[in-house]
Amino acid sequence: MGDDCAYRAIERFEENYGTASGGSMGDTYFEGNWKTFDGLIVERITGLIGGAWGKMPPKFRMQLWSFMYNSDSSAQDKYRWLAVLYMTAHPKVTEYSARIAKEIINKHNPRYWAHAIKTVSEYSGWSGKLGKFMRMLDAQYQTYGNKGAYRNSWSKRPAVLNAMYDECKSKK
Repeated sequence: MGDDCAYRAIERFEENYGTASGGSMGDTYFEGNWKTFDGLIVERITGLIGGAWGKMPPKFRMQLWSFMYNSDSSAQDKYRWLAVLYMTAHPKVTEYSARIAKEIINKHNPRYWAHAIKTVSEYSGWSGKLGKFMRMLDAQYQTYGNKGAYRNSWSKRPAVLNAMYDECKSKK
């Protein structure tokens, strides 16, 4: 990702609100594994959608990276991140669609899968879409079925990360 303030914001979030109960993951949780996940996450993004990653503004990349770190960093990529990017980039999608997400997640529907990759890869209007992306992330988190984790941590993640990022940038 290459943005110190983005990494610091994610680290601070994990140290303060990262558990399902909204508590600390510990002071060394992020420090101990972010480099491993950084390579994995950026490789997954650029390997699938190429240069679209570089067209995203820093806060957008931070939100995507953090979502993947929290939601799609296991051994098998479920492509939840691609689903929310696709819905963000698609001009006719104004609200999160569980139906569309289902078609993309885990490569469920080859037609949607290919269309999602093409749409996201070719899209260049990310700078004006952070708010829509954050709404899509929030809705995706709501589908995970853990109401406590959503209430205590996941629902707060995007807004708190933005605030922590802005605070870091203002100190530089």
